[in-house]
Amino acid sequence: MIEIISGCLPQETNTRIIHLLINEAKWSIAGDTTKPAVKKYMSREKGKDAGFSYLTYDYYNNINVLTSLNVYANIIHDFVRANTKIYKIKNPVRYLWNYYNKGSGGDWHIDNGKDPQGKYMTIVYSLNYCDGGTSVKTSKEEKYSQSKPSEAVCFPGKFLHKGHGPKKYLGRFNLTMLSLGE
Repeated sequence: MIEIISGCLPQETNTRIIHLLINEAKWSIAGDTTKPAVKKYMSREKGKDAGFSYLTYDYYNNINVLTSLNVYANIIHDFVRANTKIYKIKNPVRYLWNYYNKGSGGDWHIDNGKDPQGKYMTIVYSLNYCDGGTSVKTSKEEKYSQSKPSEAVCFPGKFLHKGHGPKKYLGRFNLTMLSLGE
């Protein structure tokens, strides 16, 4: 089941976060668990790149970048945890910031590839409005959620999902959080 939680942060705060991402982030070509090989990257379907990502926190790999982005991520995580009506969300495991442009499109993947049956939750938080979004495959359906600012899309980390870049808009910024669940 997919749950959508709205109203996490004011748009002014999302704009501050986007400013930090534009001016401070150390972006790399996106890859959920491993970076794509050059040959795979150069032969991607329909000429789309996978977008860009910036990992600021990973509990299991002892990564905790000294950045105010993690303060914002903690606030967003706490808001989602306090406002979910469906899931029991515990501690954050990973914060991965994403940027998609018009030429970006993600691959189907799960966020907890090392433990696909584990009790993890994925939370995709949108910072800006655009016509890009996130597709999630549950056991019964495939659901698309368009990127809307201050909206978090929550689902079990074992669900296949992928990000979509915008078609008309310049870019899409979001935060993908992986958290322990019950």
